[in-house]
Amino acid sequence: MIKGRAFILALFFIFLLEENPVVSQCVGLDADAGVDMFTCDPNLPVQLNGSVRGTATRNYWTPMNGVSDPYILDPIVTFKIPGIYNFKLTTEGLSDKNLVVNGDFESGNSGFSSNYSFFKLPGWIPTGAYGIDNDPAPYYVPEFVSCGDHTTGSGRMMILNGSMVGGLNFWCQTIIVKPNTDYYFESFFTSIYPEDPSTIRISFNGNPIQTVQLETNTCDWIQYATYWNSGAATTLTICMQDMNVIGWGNDFAMDDISLYEKCIDEDEVSIEIVDLKAVLDIPNPPKCSSQPFDLKGIGSSVGPKIKYEWSSLGGKILFNNGISAQGLGSGIYILKVIYSNGLTYCEKEESIDYMSPNVLAGKVFGDSLSNCRLDTIQLDAKVLTGNGDYTYRWSPDSLILLGQNTERIRVVQPGTYTVTVTDKTTGCELLLDYEVKQDTLHPIASVQGDTLIDCTKNVVALNSLLTDTARYQFIWTKPDQTQIKDSVKIKSNLSGKYTLTVIDKKNYCQDIIDWNVKVDSLFPQIDLGTDLVIDCKNNGVNIIPTETSQTGMFGYFWNMPTGALVKETKLLDKISAQSGQVILKVINEQNGCASSDTLLIKDVRQLPIIDAGVNDLLTCKINSINLQGSGPTNANTKINWTTNGGNISSNPNSYTPIINKSGWYIMTVTDTSNSCSSIDSVFIDENKIAPVAQLGPDLVFKCSDTLIAINASGSSQGSNIQYNWTSINGTIKQGQGTQQIEVSSSGDYKLEVIDTINGCRDTASIKVTPDQNSPIASISKPDTLT
Repeated sequence: MIKGRAFILALFFIFLLEENPVVSQCVGLDADAGVDMFTCDPNLPVQLNGSVRGTATRNYWTPMNGVSDPYILDPIVTFKIPGIYNFKLTTEGLSDKNLVVNGDFESGNSGFSSNYSFFKLPGWIPTGAYGIDNDPAPYYVPEFVSCGDHTTGSGRMMILNGSMVGGLNFWCQTIIVKPNTDYYFESFFTSIYPEDPSTIRISFNGNPIQTVQLETNTCDWIQYATYWNSGAATTLTICMQDMNVIGWGNDFAMDDISLYEKCIDEDEVSIEIVDLKAVLDIPNPPKCSSQPFDLKGIGSSVGPKIKYEWSSLGGKILFNNGISAQGLGSGIYILKVIYSNGLTYCEKEESIDYMSPNVLAGKVFGDSLSNCRLDTIQLDAKVLTGNGDYTYRWSPDSLILLGQNTERIRVVQPGTYTVTVTDKTTGCELLLDYEVKQDTLHPIASVQGDTLIDCTKNVVALNSLLTDTARYQFIWTKPDQTQIKDSVKIKSNLSGKYTLTVIDKKNYCQDIIDWNVKVDSLFPQIDLGTDLVIDCKNNGVNIIPTETSQTGMFGYFWNMPTGALVKETKLLDKISAQSGQVILKVINEQNGCASSDTLLIKDVRQLPIIDAGVNDLLTCKINSINLQGSGPTNANTKINWTTNGGNISSNPNSYTPIINKSGWYIMTVTDTSNSCSSIDSVFIDENKIAPVAQLGPDLVFKCSDTLIAINASGSSQGSNIQYNWTSINGTIKQGQGTQQIEVSSSGDYKLEVIDTINGCRDTASIKVTPDQNSPIASISKPDTLT
């Protein structure tokens, strides 16, 4: 039995597309044709929804034959044939600037030209004359009526007594205009005397465009308005003439002359009408429920924007291709026809309720899931109707391990298995499917923990992020290939590669992850050098550490003889003026490894104990002195004498130099082992002042003298003065050793005066000559006896 059901889903979409505006000539005038619209049902009315901002004088839609009323903003679209229709909304308005100068005459008699004469009160206005005022009555009493102006009722107007000469321009004005532009012209007239009303002709650029016939009613303002296109013109001269030449009557007033540029703005809206159809048929119904049959959608809508969706409730869609499909088994078969243009969407459904003859019914049963261990799975085909004599054919054949052509098979791989059951009696076939699902979800092994063994941590702790030991088995393989099982946490002091294997106990799937632990036990290499000494040459020492080339961040901790220093981040030289132990500790801050070195600073400063001896004296009898210095006599002793004013004649580098001149003598003794020196000095004075020996003038030994005295009283005297008298040819009788001696003969006498203290001496000589006046006794030369 085939039953057909039709269902249409018509979706009315309204969506907004980008507008295509026409540039408006008037500020504020804007036509909006509304949003683009779409309908899937031509029988549903589509109403346009236009709007206008600003002051518009006229609105209309085109094409006019496609809407119910083209002059309203919300007409109904009258097109019913499917397609895409574009409707344009045009709005017309006027600019806000009046191009006519003094069109309301509030500026008096200015801005225009006239062939009439200008008249001022008082008096009666003659024919062919005009005045500018707020009431016509005073211009011709009592015939002219009293009227207010058109603008406000109290403003000015142009008051005219028509000329008896026809065709005279009573008002002209030239205005600059734009080429090819529409303009709106407007003016107001009223009769001010009821008889023979005026006939006004209006001309644009010398071309009459309209004749306005005034009425007998007075103070009843008549509007004249028209549109004008400038064409190629760039100026517009507007002139007005009174064509009535009757002298009595023919009196009127004019006010509010204006010329506005016409503005146009346009907008378009798109209306899409779609007549969507869905048709479904089974042209050749099968004889058996196991036989596939064709489903045809011929008669449904077609086109590039049409797509088709096939589905079934109870039956199976074996495959589909556009408006054709193939079904199997009883059920409701549904064809959904969908129209979409990318922005809008509608659909229509058609269905057939199909009941297969000779129905074979059955089911395939399976006992487990496919897993990672590839355990076999048993599938059983059970036929629930029929006479019980069947053949079985399973597919895919390549995946059947055991039982092909039987009702029971064994498989390993996941997938959909199909068995074709054929009733040997009727030839009807039953197609049964069974999907062997797989449980091959692998656990995700993940490790969290330490990655480094260093001087601060010699044991690493590793944790598995999966912790369910009831579901998973955990196997840790350490770098030495030993294993730890069934623990989610381990600790180890080994570096290298750790492997965690996580096995799902249900599906036997597993995951493996490696975790590398590195070793960083590099100790800093530091050397302070040899021990240092503080001596008399060096009052302090420079500590110059050296480190082997290394990279990283290090902390330097000094412990000096004066105390510990704060941590430093750079290796710097140090200076110490104090003896003691120096310790430098270097810590590698990346791995915590530390190294230390020490050196000892000794203070060997000790001055030699010396004595330069006692002061002494140089005299005339002591010309040189052997100084008697004393001090250390070891091999490290260096002796050096210097003098200030004196003279060292020998042995300046011994404790006992010989000196021969008065002055200060400085002894410097240096211990070469520590460069310490001691200084001592001794002063050697000098006493070499010689005594004075003075004897006076020579003496004469007279013949009568037996003794004469030689006196040295002018010589030095004192207890320390010694007198020594000598003569090589005279005779000293007495006084030796005193200041005065007595001699008994002439001769040369010498006195030596000696200072017994300093050994200095002086000499003086005196000559004692014989008396030259003494007789001379002589004996002649003996003669020779003959």
